[in-house]
Amino acid sequence: MKRRCKNVSIFDRALIERAVRACMQPGKKRRRRDTVAFFADLMDCRLDEAREFLVARDGRYDKAVERVVELLRKEMMEYRLRIGKVYMQRRRDGSNGKIRKISILHIKQLLLDHVAVVALEEALGRMGEYQCSGFVGKGAHYGARAVRRWLRGEAPRYAVQMDIAHYFESIDHERLMAYLERLVKNEDLLWLIRRLIGTCERGLHVGSYLSQTLANLYLSGLYHEVGERMRARNGERLVEHVLFYMDDLLLVGTNRRHLQQAGVKVVEYAAELGLSIKPGWRVFRVGRKNEAGGQPVDMMGFRFFRNVVTVRRRIFRRGRRALLRVLRCVRERRQVPVSLARRCVTYKGYFDFSDCARFLAAVRARFVFRVAAMRVSLSERMI
Repeated sequence: MKRRCKNVSIFDRALIERAVRACMQPGKKRRRRDTVAFFADLMDCRLDEAREFLVARDGRYDKAVERVVELLRKEMMEYRLRIGKVYMQRRRDGSNGKIRKISILHIKQLLLDHVAVVALEEALGRMGEYQCSGFVGKGAHYGARAVRRWLRGEAPRYAVQMDIAHYFESIDHERLMAYLERLVKNEDLLWLIRRLIGTCERGLHVGSYLSQTLANLYLSGLYHEVGERMRARNGERLVEHVLFYMDDLLLVGTNRRHLQQAGVKVVEYAAELGLSIKPGWRVFRVGRKNEAGGQPVDMMGFRFFRNVVTVRRRIFRRGRRALLRVLRCVRERRQVPVSLARRCVTYKGYFDFSDCARFLAAVRARFVFRVAAMRVSLSERMI
């Protein structure tokens, strides 16, 4: 394995500034209390003044960024990071109803996470083409377009869906660092990563930018093993197409027996990484909608049939409810609550990609999404 990131310096001011500005992109992060307090203390000003320049992004914000860069650079050069306490919070995942344990990281650790990821960019070239989670331009829609394309045609399509049990919690720090040491030739960067993941007693933080990057990178070896090196005795590839959506794995092919063999090998390879695949996986035939004997691929919030793509039922119900509530506010000439507008906007991608044109026309979805987007945009500009 070729080692990378040899000529990258985590002490470079330009690299740190790029990471800080990326971390502080418009969103909830800049309105958090600990973020405002951190910048207020750094700039020796009142909380309301810090909140003002974080939203306005004026000259005071640029000066604050310069001070943050100098602070992070100094602490890294001294190999002495002062990171705030990590808080844990349980949240329900709206797409599947699962209760997840989310790490609420201090803004300083979030900034350092971005520094580490920017420094790792050269190593991220090892990622598989269809590892579709956590990267700009390679999200759920990128993967969904690929799955829709793979399921077309007259030949039968078989699939295997697998899920890694408690993936983030199962990643062993020493195994992960041993893998990174084979991939990255940069002692300072490795020290920073080890220090940041060390704030989690077990596994990786759920909700951390660095964690999701490392989690994808750790599985890249399995991706290439499945997609490129797994062969039958006659030399044929066992899997025609493979897609990883973080810890959700999808294998697609036209040979049921080959997919079964590939599934067994995936379980064995995952065990070598210290991971376990949830039991109960099986090979199934992907059918058309309302066709007997077939079933859809249920992944990334969508249900993929051979002929159509629909939204997962739970997501569809929640999205429809949000659309109708915004529409009701408009008809009654009431202001749309910001929380409702944000919730509505999050479902736009699901409905735009799926085959539900008649439903969207019935609820005037294009108009509703435009109203919700304008409400969110206005709230972001308000101080």
